[in-house]
Amino acid sequence: MEVKYYQPMADEKKPNLKIVGNNLTSKQELFCQQYIKGNSASDAYRKAYSVRQGTKESTVHRSAHEVLKNPKVTTRINALNKRKEDTALTTTLSLSRYIVERLVEETKGENPSSRLKALELLGRHREIDLFNPESKVNVTVNNNKSSTELEADIREKLRLVLNKN
Repeated sequence: MEVKYYQPMADEKKPNLKIVGNNLTSKQELFCQQYIKGNSASDAYRKAYSVRQGTKESTVHRSAHEVLKNPKVTTRINALNKRKEDTALTTTLSLSRYIVERLVEETKGENPSSRLKALELLGRHREIDLFNPESKVNVTVNNNKSSTELEADIREKLRLVLNKN
């Protein structure tokens, strides 16, 4: 297979690149977006820039590396990654809180087996962790307490955990 190298014609104009936020060109921004989606630098470069068919892989790799070395591009990639991580953390915390709230609601249900399962799952929740001897939540087992009193104790501990977030 013959490899062709791209040589611009004398009368060919360079594309007009608009500057977008963060002082990046639209192609640099697209490169950053593709890169944080998990594409390799070379793949992000191919998607953002007009890479001609037959361009050597080493040329694409070198060009992608040059874009990555640009401090503005690096700063933008870091900012996008931070935002991605913050969003993931917020989503995880929201989901965790939603699950705990739904389980608390289930403990008020009519079905005794559903209530018991909900209480068990709440006890196993990572922030409550009642069944772990090294748990942060102190639980004193008192066989003299009724199930209603034990349930009230668990609800109080849940209230403390839920208000902590």
